[in-house]
Amino acid sequence: MLCFLTKWRLALVMLFLLWGIGACANPAQAPTVIEPTVIEPTVVEPTVIEPTVIEPTVIEPTVIEPTVIEPTTEVIEVTPVPTAASTAGATVESNVPVVIPSTDTVSAGAQPTLLTASELLDRGFQSRDGAVSGNIKELLVDLTDGRVLFAMLEYGGFLNIGDTNIPVPLRALQWNADGELVLRLNKARLDALPDLGSDWPDLSNANWDDKIVAFWRESGFDPGFDFDNTTSIIMQARDIMNLPVGDIGLGKGEVVDLLLDLENSSVRYIVLSYGPLLGDQLIAVPFSAFNTQVFGNELTLGANLAPETLSAAPNFGPEALQSTPFDPALDAEALAYWQAQGFTVDIQQ
Repeated sequence: MLCFLTKWRLALVMLFLLWGIGACANPAQAPTVIEPTVIEPTVVEPTVIEPTVIEPTVIEPTVIEPTVIEPTTEVIEVTPVPTAASTAGATVESNVPVVIPSTDTVSAGAQPTLLTASELLDRGFQSRDGAVSGNIKELLVDLTDGRVLFAMLEYGGFLNIGDTNIPVPLRALQWNADGELVLRLNKARLDALPDLGSDWPDLSNANWDDKIVAFWRESGFDPGFDFDNTTSIIMQARDIMNLPVGDIGLGKGEVVDLLLDLENSSVRYIVLSYGPLLGDQLIAVPFSAFNTQVFGNELTLGANLAPETLSAAPNFGPEALQSTPFDPALDAEALAYWQAQGFTVDIQQ
């Protein structure tokens, strides 16, 4: 029995020993405590964007002072003179000014007194606004009274194809301060020119000029005539120049040029040459000294012009025709001489 108890006690002791050994070998593991990481919240300071204040740019309005164009007037002293029927040396005193209003801004002071036809022909021009430019192709002259009816202007087109041709009274042309020829209308007004047809001018029709005369009068430039005489002799200036002049006792002369009064749209003088007979000098003969009622293949001087009167007239060299305008001193000398002989120099419109 004692032996049994002893064995049991030994077994129990062994059991405790084994448990103890096991406990030492495998101690109880304490749970791992994970300390929580405290994340401090990041406080993002809001960025305050200050609004950009754009100061408005104040644009001061540009005040354009209006250009006040004072209307100009041209005063032409017209001294009536005796007709060819008056006796030699007779004069008529008069100093009544004729005031012609200027309708545009071209300097009236630049207007030449006289200009040669050769200077005008093929001369370039431009409209008042500069939008149209071309050339003067011809001048239509009424040989019965010396009026220059129209200057024929040509512009546009290419190589003479598609050109526009317009008849213009001389008084609608003017020289500016730079010596350029200006048509005193702008393009908008030129575009309103009536259609004249391809056969203009038809001189067999007494109304051939009605439309164009009305147009220019509405535009402020009266051509100065109402053409109703179908028996008039209308010629181109190029055809008049170089015409022979009938002999009145000095031999035959020749037309060299025409001296034109732009403002009065008229031929003031026909310039003649008699070659060596008068020392190759030229004479400006007033239009009234010619008999233009009879016309063949030459111009005829009037019966009241004696050869000695012609040969004694003031003369000048060919170079004088190159001056633009024609020398006023030569004009004044010729005017005084022919008036003293009883000839009308200025055509009365």
